[in-house]
Amino acid sequence: MAMDDVYAHNASAQGIVIEYGHYSELVNSKHEKAYGPEGAASTRDAATRILSDAMRQTKDASQSNNVLLVGKVQSGKTSNLEMLSALAFDNGFRILVLFGGYTANLLDQSVKRFRKTFDIPDYDEDFDLEDSDAPVLMSTAANSEISLDISGCNEDYLRHVLESGNPIIIACLKHYDRIRQVAEKLALLRGVEGRAFIIDDEGDQASLNNARDKATDASSTYRSICTLKDVLHDPLYFSVTATPQANVFLNELSQLIPSRLHLLSPAKGYCGAEVYHLSDPGAVITSDDDFEACLENNTSPESFQTAMRHFLVASAILTTRRDVKRRNKSDMVIHARKEIKYHEQISQWAEAYLNDLKGVLSDAIDGDDDAAVALFKPVYLKYFDEDTREAVPFDRDFIKKLYKVADSSVVLRQNSREKSTNSNSIIYQHRINIGADLLQRGITFDHLLTTYFVRWAKSGGNMDTNLQRARWFGYRSQYVELTRLFTTEEIAQEFSYLGDMEDDLWTQMEEVENGTREIGAIRILAERTKQQPTRKSVVSYSIIRVDDWTKQSYGLFDENKARRNRNAIEDFVMRHSFVDVDYGRQLTSEPTALMSMVDVCDVLKLIRSLDEAIFDGDGGSFTKSELLQRIRTAKSVAVLQMSMGQERSRSFYKDSHRIKALQQGRSSTSVEESKYLGDKTVINPNADISIQIHRIVPKIDEVYYQEYEQYLLAIYDSRKSPRAYVKV
Repeated sequence: MAMDDVYAHNASAQGIVIEYGHYSELVNSKHEKAYGPEGAASTRDAATRILSDAMRQTKDASQSNNVLLVGKVQSGKTSNLEMLSALAFDNGFRILVLFGGYTANLLDQSVKRFRKTFDIPDYDEDFDLEDSDAPVLMSTAANSEISLDISGCNEDYLRHVLESGNPIIIACLKHYDRIRQVAEKLALLRGVEGRAFIIDDEGDQASLNNARDKATDASSTYRSICTLKDVLHDPLYFSVTATPQANVFLNELSQLIPSRLHLLSPAKGYCGAEVYHLSDPGAVITSDDDFEACLENNTSPESFQTAMRHFLVASAILTTRRDVKRRNKSDMVIHARKEIKYHEQISQWAEAYLNDLKGVLSDAIDGDDDAAVALFKPVYLKYFDEDTREAVPFDRDFIKKLYKVADSSVVLRQNSREKSTNSNSIIYQHRINIGADLLQRGITFDHLLTTYFVRWAKSGGNMDTNLQRARWFGYRSQYVELTRLFTTEEIAQEFSYLGDMEDDLWTQMEEVENGTREIGAIRILAERTKQQPTRKSVVSYSIIRVDDWTKQSYGLFDENKARRNRNAIEDFVMRHSFVDVDYGRQLTSEPTALMSMVDVCDVLKLIRSLDEAIFDGDGGSFTKSELLQRIRTAKSVAVLQMSMGQERSRSFYKDSHRIKALQQGRSSTSVEESKYLGDKTVINPNADISIQIHRIVPKIDEVYYQEYEQYLLAIYDSRKSPRAYVKV
């Protein structure tokens, strides 16, 4: 059905209806232009699902109205928030309070984005509310030319806006005084309860209670958010983040604990940890330069200079890419020290070296190109692939491009004391950004090609903070081969670990969203790192040892593939002798499974023979290479036919074909009364690895699909008992 018609989406069995009207039509049209029809439709569907579930959540007295929305670093979460807001406006919500950042530049970024998306007009002397059906944009930013100052809006005007039918967007700096100011204004409007909602962008930052005694005290920003929620009589509160560690480990006293969680999956072309730190280590360049010694001696490291030359070469190549929008703009980030006093020193290095390179390139254009070739060609040959070099040869024309890039490059200090250095930055197309805290969380760089990142806490730091610093993540697939991260080997290893942690956490959050895991049951891997999950001041967590089960997540819904896998496993079973075992039983010796101790080579052959479709693919937990590696190093493997080899029915999700729960739980909610403690306890305690074979008949929407009968695997490695952080 066309978007120009109001479209009713039946969102639930409870009769929740989500309507597509003017605002969602407007935003969808903007998204289609920016992301294409497929990307826009995906964003709209996700927002519809989130809003319908949230509205259903408000009708459940056992749940709070808090919703946690989790995306990935620089994956385009704002587009989801735009569509979610538009749908809310189309479905009776009249006021949005948007916490648009905890710094003025982030708030300004949010205001500009929403203003453009909703076609909000200029607020000048010619502005007339009757001439526009756009939301009225207010802000806590003083002297803003693109929004109304909330402090100057009285009760009469606020009511006038609402009565005109225009929604209100209040962009609020995440600061206790500004939030309190908004609460005081909205307290004047009785009767808007249930018609307002809050979006807390970067909801794990600044919003949470860091008071020492949370039972009797509250930090100022957290207290002001609670006050605002009270004024609005517990509105829908969407907390949005790419690093939810703090939100899932919140102390039970917090009024911001989420009852529901939804994932904001990245669109096609996103390059995150799986690309830079798990799949393509060639994008990460490590060195052992002693940065601290260089600071002391006031001499820039060689890796620093190499990174700057890479930036100029990559930028010059990018200008030739006809398939990349805004190809004449690029960024470099130098993230080295937190302390502002060092930013000037580092920027002096960058400015001096940039001027040296300009001089060398100027000489090359005049005919003396020996120095330019010596400096730039080794970088060109080492860091750019053969296809790139073939498309853009290193010749005199390319040297001219390099000079043009260098001449239009600028060094910017991004910190609270150096705003003056950015006053004319708009005239430069290529920017070298130096800073720390302002180079993470929320800020987006246009075509970030080169990152020089050598900042790491000796204690390991916090996972959420460290992951937020990965500004090299983003939609970079069109030019990812041009990007490089220059760092140390230690930091590169820690980011590889963060990639593993994020993959595991994302899998758990999918289970939460699907209803097979509680938010409070999420655990964060803690192996191979000194990093803490988040700051201790706002959460309650401890470290435990957890069972290491790896389970097949997706079924085969192709008859031929299902048959081939069935034949492979049945042939394997026929070639081995099995005996009854009662693992997992108590109070009875009734058999639970059939077990055989199998030669490692036979198991490896079995795994290799299975169809690739059973594995989760990139980022999945059931990966073929990892399974083969773990089995290959085992001394003993026990294979168990669950349910004595008899079939079980298991439910699958219709669209994804993901199984809802492969393993069966214990027979009673009381451990003491249970005769059967659950499938997870069915292991051979004397074997390195136990492999469960589950014979499954899929069920979708209560319909059984006997033709897709298949075997699914669950694997337990007794040698690995990883540490994990859990909520307490």
